[in-house]
Amino acid sequence: AAYMHMLTLAGSLELQLTALIKLHKLPWNITRLGARLELQFCVETPKNAQEARAAQNDILEGAIHLYLLNRGILLTPFHNMMLVCPESSNDDVERLVEVFNECVNTLTRI
Repeated sequence: AAYMHMLTLAGSLELQLTALIKLHKLPWNITRLGARLELQFCVETPKNAQEARAAQNDILEGAIHLYLLNRGILLTPFHNMMLVCPESSNDDVERLVEVFNECVNTLTRI
């Protein structure tokens, strides 16, 4: 039951974040493996470590992390990773998507 809950929420989060990225026409993607999701600054999911490193943008990553952190949401500090756990709720997913959208709106206005 715990895995089903986590995978269902992770799937919902993946769809919503991907839709926001497309809405804002950003060259980013969400890579998901089970209940782990990662925001990457490239159109396609990297196929190896070299591609993953090339897709990193330390300034953009820092800005997103700080924006979300100042609003009570913590992404994994050494990645743009989001983990859905058995205690995660639909409200948690909605809040993350809402604040991520506000962040992207702010960044795209700059």
